[in-house]
This record gives sequence, structure tokens and C-alpha cells, in this order.
Amino acid sequence: MEDHHNHSVTKAEPVSSPLKWVGVCLAIGAVLLIAITVFKVPVNTVATTAIFLACPLLHIFMMKNGNHKH
Repeated sequence: MEDHHNHSVTKAEPVSSPLKWVGVCLAIGAVLLIAITVFKVPVNTVATTAIFLACPLLHIFMMKNGNHKH
């Protein structure tokens, strides 16, 4: 029988680079610009939706580690 308790498992740490966040912000900006110009979505609707989505998303990012640092 083989002994399966002798394996070393390395835990992969998630990489959080500023370049990744710049890419995410640019992608969101591009989607908003396309929604306004191509699909003729009113700017008021886009702004209101962005404000309503920003609040819960910011809370998730602030509380993701459980540190509750404001």
C-alpha cells in the first residue's frame, strides 16, 4: 500500500498586482463607453447603475479579509 500522507502541498497565493486593477478599470470604462455610444443607453442610467453597484462592491472589497479596516 502507498503512503499518501507524505506529500508536500504548496499553497498558491493570489497575485494582486496594480496592473491587473488598471486592466479591470479600463475594461469597465470601455463597457460603459460602448453602452453609451453604441447602444444609446442614457448617461443618467449608466451613472445611476454605477453608483448602485459601487456601494456593495466597495463593501465586499473592504471586508474581504475580515480586518474591518476602514
